[in-house]
Amino acid sequence: MAIDAYPGRVDEAKNEKVPIVFGDATAEPVLEAAGVAEAQLIVLTIPEPIVARLVVERVREMNPEVRIVARSTSPEHLEDLSRLGVYEAVQPELEAGLELGRQALLRLGIGAGDVQRFSDRVRRELYAPLTSDGDGNKILYGLRRASEMIETDWIEVPEGCPLADRRIGELDIRARTGASVVAVVRDEDVSANPGPGFALAPGDLLAVLGTPEQRAAFSDLLVAPTQPR
Repeated sequence: MAIDAYPGRVDEAKNEKVPIVFGDATAEPVLEAAGVAEAQLIVLTIPEPIVARLVVERVREMNPEVRIVARSTSPEHLEDLSRLGVYEAVQPELEAGLELGRQALLRLGIGAGDVQRFSDRVRRELYAPLTSDGDGNKILYGLRRASEMIETDWIEVPEGCPLADRRIGELDIRARTGASVVAVVRDEDVSANPGPGFALAPGDLLAVLGTPEQRAAFSDLLVAPTQPR
């Protein structure tokens, strides 16, 4: 169920048969009509920080346990949302800037793995208020810390690499490094969760999942002496 205060968008939604309530999201009767009290998740797209705060406070009064995903417009707004107990926040301008930067770096020949690590680091730093345990939610904090530690790097198999032309199973990657290859991009084809019989090739882009140490150990395999077959 959506809420919108602009008649034109409400009419469009109704024409598309999208459930919607017309009104101000800071008004309790409007929130009640939208079923906020029974909701499991609230997605808040309001850009004005003061209005967003009012909506979050009203929602929390009606449904203290609901998870809220909100739009954030600045680091200060992000901190405010964190103090209000918002589960997750997204800064559209930041995400757009990261994508522009990603495209530029890739066109300059920077490796996809390096670009991904840079983007992840920027996100961790700017979304830091939501990764703290200031609200006392130890479980959520632990999950966030785990997600910071266990990430995915995109690593290309170079020419002459000892992993090339060998099957994932015979390389015994998990036992040797602790990391896992969870996807392979070859040209325009994507293989998710490749099996032990999947043979790697030069130019493959591998999604490698693990802790920083495990991913670093996998990178060492790219230049390690060839193991006996």
